Amino acid sequence: AKRHIKMGTRIASLLCCALLLTVGGVAYGYSPASFGQPVNFDPSSLSSKSAASPLGVKADALTSAYTTRMPISMPRTAPQVPYQAPGTEGYVFMDITARLFRERILLLTQYITPDVSNNLIAILLYLRNEDSTKPITLYCNFPGGELVPTMALYDTLQQCKAGGMPVSVLNMGSLSGLGCFLASAGSPGRRFALPNASFRMRKSTLEYGIRGQAIDIKVEAEQMVKTNKKVVAEFARLTGQPAKKLENDLRRDFFLTPEQAKEYGLIDKVLEPQGVGWEGDGEGLADFGDLGGSGAKKW
Repeated sequence: AKRHIKMGTRIASLLCCALLLTVGGVAYGYSPASFGQPVNFDPSSLSSKSAASPLGVKADALTSAYTTRMPISMPRTAPQVPYQAPGTEGYVFMDITARLFRERILLLTQYITPDVSNNLIAILLYLRNEDSTKPITLYCNFPGGELVPTMALYDTLQQCKAGGMPVSVLNMGSLSGLGCFLASAGSPGRRFALPNASFRMRKSTLEYGIRGQAIDIKVEAEQMVKTNKKVVAEFARLTGQPAKKLENDLRRDFFLTPEQAKEYGLIDKVLEPQGVGWEGDGEGLADFGDLGGSGAKKW
């Protein structure tokens, strides 16, 4: 009985495969009568739209079928740029973000999660171990982040500063919530913003819903209040503003222009471009993005 069942299963599988091949061939216009017959296929016949292939399909139909099945798509990887490693003669292509990292330029352009924070912390620790006196630059344009990962990144920046490594922070777009907190975490005199940047200060809130008994909700709420007070106290130390004023300002969303952020104590300078046709006075210029290693490229 087992032998008959096994044989029946094999026959059913073969019949299914034959049925699939037949249905697929008919769908592409192949004639069932041509299956199993020898075919002398001439690729040059594809150049003639009026010629029919030995399988009974016109050349244009065959090529259109292949075009439909193999769409052309652009690569989705980050831009690649050439890089010459120290001590080597040739160039290699590498991710542009990694290329900037080799010049001690870090980009923070997404919401801070544990993964984002851990990656930046690893890079900061590596750069500090490589040269604890050479400055680093943090370009920021992100919509805030989670409280614990952001504070972990902030503490790492403070450790780097305490070890003698200058930390420059530049707001090149828009910062919200704890992003404004990080903008003020740079070394004194190295906290910058571009002329069209914006700041949106707000109080940090719960990152997840609270469920459970009333006592559990009370514990979470008390912890949130304590954490907010700690952030406000640190914010007051960085900006020079009274803690009471910060608490009042953070009750609702609080928007600042770069000039207002400078007066508030979030940043030290507003960077302005300088060059032919620019009528500004060039106040607040700083060196940023010198990838060549010779000569300063200024904003």
